[in-house]
Amino acid sequence: MFSRKWLTCIAGVAGLIATQSASAYVECSPLRVATIMTADGSTYIYWTNGGMGSLSNTGYDRQAILGLATTALTLELTVTVRLADGSSCTGSTQSIVGFALNRS
Repeated sequence: MFSRKWLTCIAGVAGLIATQSASAYVECSPLRVATIMTADGSTYIYWTNGGMGSLSNTGYDRQAILGLATTALTLELTVTVRLADGSSCTGSTQSIVGFALNRS
């Protein structure tokens, strides 16, 4: 099987990868969805605080995020949004990389 040295090395690399991916986004919460709009090959979700996020119309998780955003808008729930690294929670056209409904 694996020696203790190899297991320590594997655990160290896994820790580095987890740390790297953990900082690859900016998390914004709580936000409220104000408007959902599609134009120019992208879908835009506007927040009540004035910011906005965007989804590519070809993104693999677009339908899921759009469904969650519609639910949040309809039921007036807050959301937690993950934006691409270096983004601002109040900026415009920020790339959405994660989306979650919150209990309100």
